[in-house]
Amino acid sequence: MRTQPRPDRLSKLAAPDIDVARLRKELEYVTAHRDEHEQRFWALRRPGCGTSHCLAGTVVRHEGLALDWEPITDPVSQWHGAYSARRLTDGREIGGVARDLLGLTTFEADALFFAENDLHTLWCVAEHITGGGITMPPEVPSEHSDLCITCRVVAGMRPRITF
Repeated sequence: MRTQPRPDRLSKLAAPDIDVARLRKELEYVTAHRDEHEQRFWALRRPGCGTSHCLAGTVVRHEGLALDWEPITDPVSQWHGAYSARRLTDGREIGGVARDLLGLTTFEADALFFAENDLHTLWCVAEHITGGGITMPPEVPSEHSDLCITCRVVAGMRPRITF
């Protein structure tokens, strides 16, 4: 049974089977096509706005796998009338398929596919889980500082919180 590594050891426990080239390619894609990136949904199709995906959804889409689209029926939701997908038409979950395609551990996938990750955080987590095999490009909005909690926790440092 594989145990969950502690976040402060993540950079030292990068799985040797991570497909670094593919992960970099997918990150470069979402960076270049920000209008198609929506990290809060595995996949989202909005009338008149097109289709967007989180990083995991982008990986699955580029693999050419069919998504199981379901209508968003909550009448008070800003997404009412749109469609979302969490699974493929064969029933597999998008996150699990993307994890396997990228060669990630469950812990690495959870950190990378977290719904609240912004573009900076995606690159930061990727840099740490690949042990520096991926580095943040200059065109990514720079929020990296000694206050970046994600960077500090993943690197094993104590977050500095100021009020």
